Amino acid sequence: MKLWVSPYRDEGFLIKLQTKDFSAGYADCRPWSMFGDANVSQQIKKLKKKRLSPLLKRSLFFAHIDGVAREEKRSLWNKNLSLHSHYTVLDANQLKSEALLEKIRSQGFRTLKLKVGLNVEQELSVCHKIAEKNWFRLRLDFNCKPTSKIFLSRMGSLFLSQVDCIEDPSTYDESQWQKIESLYPVKLAVDQAATSDQKISVRRIKIIKPARENRLARAQDIITNSLDHPVGQAFAALQAQKSVEKLKRQFKDYGLQSAHLCPKNSYFSEMSTKDAFFRPIQGTGIGFDHLLEREAWIPL
Repeated sequence: MKLWVSPYRDEGFLIKLQTKDFSAGYADCRPWSMFGDANVSQQIKKLKKKRLSPLLKRSLFFAHIDGVAREEKRSLWNKNLSLHSHYTVLDANQLKSEALLEKIRSQGFRTLKLKVGLNVEQELSVCHKIAEKNWFRLRLDFNCKPTSKIFLSRMGSLFLSQVDCIEDPSTYDESQWQKIESLYPVKLAVDQAATSDQKISVRRIKIIKPARENRLARAQDIITNSLDHPVGQAFAALQAQKSVEKLKRQFKDYGLQSAHLCPKNSYFSEMSTKDAFFRPIQGTGIGFDHLLEREAWIPL
């Protein structure tokens, strides 16, 4: 097995893998300190020594899938499938702009995911205005902020009727989450709220990040990328594709369109980023053939 890396900024690095079965398979590794990941330089050292972190194990898993497909000169994409995505907003106050709301709607987005809990008064004002338009389903992500209690108590019936789910209203405690449900007609989703060793009730919506776990989505689950490099985002979409093929239809809008949240690079020009649909990328494996071949690969 031979390995190469190509760092991008200080955020992460692409991986090139060669084995006896294929000459090149590609993947991404994008560590996040909020999840307790070792930083980029530490991850590269681990990769060089073959002491793989959980993140690196997923990266090499994807690189192997990609390498086999490239060797066989075939695409990993189902050309007949388009995946529908929600639109993520990190600051709800951006949605004060009527023009932005109209643009998002014109691009085919039907669900907004909003990061909330930092400025409850302003966020509630914006969200109530959005609810009055009745244009979108709303996903609200509190990232376990204690302000979720105040926010929920002031949402009102019109607002609540348009909520698709509430993500991480607190650290995960099933009895506490059931109390929230008894007070409000909402569905709860778990992402960062639970520790890795906690057993999550099967009734909960699970936010699945393929860069971190090997899991297909059930009907209620939501697959999202990790705001990583487009190569990493492509593998998240590939996992979403597999889930949709298994389910026979897409039940949920996934979190696959993130170009507006990421630093621009040439890889995004190979992807569909102008509307709510993630479409197949041209090339073999996951695509990006000529861009990956031109990377400045550093051997390990």
